[in-house]
Amino acid sequence: MSKEISELTLKSSPVSTDEIEIQETGGGSSRRTTLQGVINAFITHGTFTPTVQDTSKSDAEGQTYGNQVGVYTKIDDVVYFSITISVASKGTLTAGNQAFIANLPFTSRNSTELYGGVLGVSGQGFSISQYSNVTGEIAPNTDFIGMALWDSTSGVSALLVSEIATGSNIVINGMYFTDE
Repeated sequence: MSKEISELTLKSSPVSTDEIEIQETGGGSSRRTTLQGVINAFITHGTFTPTVQDTSKSDAEGQTYGNQVGVYTKIDDVVYFSITISVASKGTLTAGNQAFIANLPFTSRNSTELYGGVLGVSGQGFSISQYSNVTGEIAPNTDFIGMALWDSTSGVSALLVSEIATGSNIVINGMYFTDE
């Protein structure tokens, strides 16, 4: 369903976004709002608390953190995020399991064509070989990042819990689509 702007009124010059009035019509309805109201309807910001998990997807395995910060900006159906985690203890996470960063602020869209991804990972304290890159993906209908490891000889594999050392500092930036 599309909407069109049938009238745009500027109250003064120069103008701020709350001084621009917009008349929207379409889809069987009509409403008057400001440009700031339209922006607020499509853009949200917030925080969340990311955690490190194994395949059990549980926060109740004694993991502790020195720092856990997640921030996001959601523009319509696209979520951009930045995560910083300092792992003080991995608790009883299973060393041979894939590592996950969980508790993203929204569930990813349930579409096999739209995987979310990690745009960049930096950090210290990974137990990985030289010339390896840490990355990750957000599968459809999930609220976590499946962490992965790419290296020039074996390609992509799961980043294991054992490859994240106690005391690791992890910074992750990425994006994904949501229906929320």
